[in-house]
Amino acid sequence: MVAPQKEKSTTLVEWEWAKRCVKRDGFVPFCNAFGYTLARHHELIAEKLQKTISTPNYNLIICMPPGHAKSRYASILFPSYYLGSNAGKSVVMASHTAELSAKWGRACKRIIDDPLFTYMMGVTLNKDSKSSDRFDLSNQSEYFACGVGGGVTGQRADLGVIDDPVRSKEDADSERIRDKTWDWYLNDFRTRLKPNASQVVIMTRWHEDDLV
Repeated sequence: MVAPQKEKSTTLVEWEWAKRCVKRDGFVPFCNAFGYTLARHHELIAEKLQKTISTPNYNLIICMPPGHAKSRYASILFPSYYLGSNAGKSVVMASHTAELSAKWGRACKRIIDDPLFTYMMGVTLNKDSKSSDRFDLSNQSEYFACGVGGGVTGQRADLGVIDDPVRSKEDADSERIRDKTWDWYLNDFRTRLKPNASQVVIMTRWHEDDLV
């Protein structure tokens, strides 16, 4: 019985330290607490993402080749941190398909449902939040995910995130699909942003006339 008590005590000390670091320094120690050591380009992403909280109407574009973990930080870790640290705020996430957006949503829910998250942020996932594309937290913050081109009617966002709006090279080369994506962004996605809301677009460049 002694060993588990000692292990629990050590965990609580580590969690308390993580909690204090997150409260003091924000998003980077939040990532560290979940086991991620940031490379220099990740630190730059984290620094810019943090500004979406402190700077009204902040618009951020992250363009990097595949395999640079841009989605891990901008579409999974950051929305989780944002929702936990900003009571009553809402995130709208969009990707090239609803399935991909739901994937980001499931990953966010796993972080939010972790006891470490609850300890650090003092927030829990509401028990009736069963869906991976729509859920809310005990601090009244909300998450909604959809596919590019899908309906966003009825949703409002303090933070709008678009990750991988282009499904393939074929779509990127199609003028019709590029125009359709642009029309959706202007008339559906952007009109759902609240006053002073921030936007983040994450993608690998495919075409000079893509969404970026």
